[in-house]
Amino acid sequence: MHLPKVLIGIPTYFGKDYCLDEFLASLQKIDYANKDVLFVDNSDDPAHAEVLRAKGFFVEYCKAVGFYEKIVASRNVIRQRGIEGKYDFVFFLDSDVFVPSDVLNKLVLHNVSVVSGVCFTIWYADGVPRVRPVIFKENTDKTMVIMNDEVKKERLYEIKACGGACVLVRRDVLEKVLFSVPEDQKTSEDILFCLNARKQGFSIFADTSVQCKHSIMYEGKNVLVYLDTNKKMCVDGVYKSFSTILLNGEKR
Repeated sequence: MHLPKVLIGIPTYFGKDYCLDEFLASLQKIDYANKDVLFVDNSDDPAHAEVLRAKGFFVEYCKAVGFYEKIVASRNVIRQRGIEGKYDFVFFLDSDVFVPSDVLNKLVLHNVSVVSGVCFTIWYADGVPRVRPVIFKENTDKTMVIMNDEVKKERLYEIKACGGACVLVRRDVLEKVLFSVPEDQKTSEDILFCLNARKQGFSIFADTSVQCKHSIMYEGKNVLVYLDTNKKMCVDGVYKSFSTILLNGEKR
């Protein structure tokens, strides 16, 4: 039986070093036989790539100016390497996201155009920080709605768009769709990629059994945001002392 070939593509820069060791531990636990790993470093100083090379990883340096430009350029380098290397899939993984070891076995099995795991982040709504999944469905008025309740059930959903933190993309999609900078900057490059893929006739999915932990800097502290075993959205200050944060409008 042919095991699809997967390129794990990781855009990164020096600012993610706060969780580098934990990320690499998660990355090395991914249980999938036919995979390669590529880091694309867009740090201002190309010397930063040597940190990862010294740890035994293949790294390309990508020079660009501007927040969106850097991440778009990095994703397009990964896209191009996936096409050139004739990989069946490219797995885009952000360097602050910790995935379960069976992430590729689950996502590859679906053999769909684009499929995401679930990654949470902290967004502000009316000045209040809230933990939310970066998974969206289409409302009746064609707007995007965050899938807060759906991510608590383990199943495969067809969705409108997702973030690019933990997403598997089939090569035929990459051959037709580039990453690009949003003109109005009211959305992000990963959401725009999903919308452009849909325009090309591809469907977007999310496997909510693939639950990730997202390590972020919040008010100067390194915290994890994720869904706990009781299906509650949580924040843990596992690296530094961190006692309370507003979640869904309440302190936990």
